[in-house]
Amino acid sequence: MREAGEAQLQQARGSLKFGLAGYARVPSDELPIAELARSLYTDRANLTKVIKAAEKDARITGILDVIASGDTDRIITTLRNG
Repeated sequence: MREAGEAQLQQARGSLKFGLAGYARVPSDELPIAELARSLYTDRANLTKVIKAAEKDARITGILDVIASGDTDRIITTLRNG
């Protein structure tokens, strides 16, 4: 049971990291970083650190670059290969 919980936690962390890296790429006046920090129950400084770390993740950057390219075949291949 504990191993399953740990696996879910790691999945959630990975999803959050991916989402924050994507958030950093899309300029948005609708959800400023301070508001996002409040909704995630953290402060702006810590959230900014996490976003910068996510942006530096080569795997995430590669996936986001492929998605931005709009090439559906590349997107499908990249997502399948993880």
